[in-house]
Amino acid sequence: MSSYSVNATQVDDIVTTVQFAKKHNLKFRIKNTGHDYTGRSAGEGSFALWTRHMKGIEYLESFKACPDSNTENVLAVSPATLVEELYAVGAQHGVVTTGGFAPTVGAGGGFPLGGGTGPLGNYLGLAVDNIVQFEVVTADGSKGIVNECTNIDLFWALRGGGGAFAVTTKVYYKTYPAFELVQTALGIVQCATRESWVELITRMVNAQGSLRKEGITGVWQSDRGNLRVPMIFIRPSVNGSAEADSGFRDSLAQFQNVTGCGGTLNLQKFNGPTSWNDAYQKHLMILLSPSLPTGINVGTTSRLISNDLIDDKAKLQKVIEYIINLDPGVSFLWQNAVGDASSKISTEATAVHPAWRNAFAFFDVSVRGPWSGMIGAQSTLLREIQDDADEAFGTAIYYNEMSMLEKDWQNQAFGSNYLRLLETKEKYDPTGVFSCRRCVGSE
Repeated sequence: MSSYSVNATQVDDIVTTVQFAKKHNLKFRIKNTGHDYTGRSAGEGSFALWTRHMKGIEYLESFKACPDSNTENVLAVSPATLVEELYAVGAQHGVVTTGGFAPTVGAGGGFPLGGGTGPLGNYLGLAVDNIVQFEVVTADGSKGIVNECTNIDLFWALRGGGGAFAVTTKVYYKTYPAFELVQTALGIVQCATRESWVELITRMVNAQGSLRKEGITGVWQSDRGNLRVPMIFIRPSVNGSAEADSGFRDSLAQFQNVTGCGGTLNLQKFNGPTSWNDAYQKHLMILLSPSLPTGINVGTTSRLISNDLIDDKAKLQKVIEYIINLDPGVSFLWQNAVGDASSKISTEATAVHPAWRNAFAFFDVSVRGPWSGMIGAQSTLLREIQDDADEAFGTAIYYNEMSMLEKDWQNQAFGSNYLRLLETKEKYDPTGVFSCRRCVGSE
């Protein structure tokens, strides 16, 4: 934890805090909502800027970031605006935008800086694909505008390069016309034996490609220790064509009829311009909220799941073996939150790892430990899990949900973009005012 924190409530507070940290060469941290698996927002003996109370959302029509830019209807959000608030304001204006799964994610903080993805990722792209402008405070304590025509290199770095370059005070997200219909399904399937659970996992993994072709995405979790699989499925429609389509229910039946497993998925349908927010608040939160414990010691690692892997039966079998052989008590979470829209973006357009542009999904694995902190057995198990993941999935990771124990984190998080990020860091923060665990330049 930080020794001292400044509760910033306005941009001028951030300016003063950054200038103070720079003047006294302090170990400086930035904390927003605290939704942070990696511990980047904290540090023993550090001096922290806390932006948790800087909330606010503006809906701006026909916004132009630059003279030559296309006009966009945008949502301009302050750092601590939660994604559930973002979805709600979007619904009020008949639009949708990108955001995370968890309601505690701050839409204007580390979420977009590390790439940012969530339930609509394959429809709308990553968060960084939808940002048209930032307002920031830089390392010298100056306020600034960052977009595709002003501070261009910083605009590139902030979109996926992490929090080592500036403090974001406002993020401008593109919006899209609301879905006409959103279908959702959720539930927990409990299996009685390991054999039946393995069959369920096998069906879940092998069905991912065909579900995506039907426009069905979502998230599912598994733990060998309890032999159950909580699952959420989502299918939005921009034209209402799924209204009379029974295919959604039929496609999910395969997960409810495994011999030795029991559980029924609850299916819901939401219509009209508020359909996404209604689906999120009234249905998805039933499973999402209980799955987000706080104040725990959890070591997390992640890997991207490539389109090439999804199309290869032999590689999918390795994935199945990886999941079913995880130690009891280790949680595996598959997130269908990328692909399609994000695959259409150039690998050079933003600072995220180029592998994101060929990603179908990603997963997290979590290893819990005692409240007192990471222990040896926990670290050893996490390292073993990471080594096995390299074999089954490759080494590319999601920066926002990476392990501090990764061997080659610069390449795993940023790939070929890391050297350019270092150059940008040197230009905008030559004295290293902004630092954190496994941030660009933290070597």
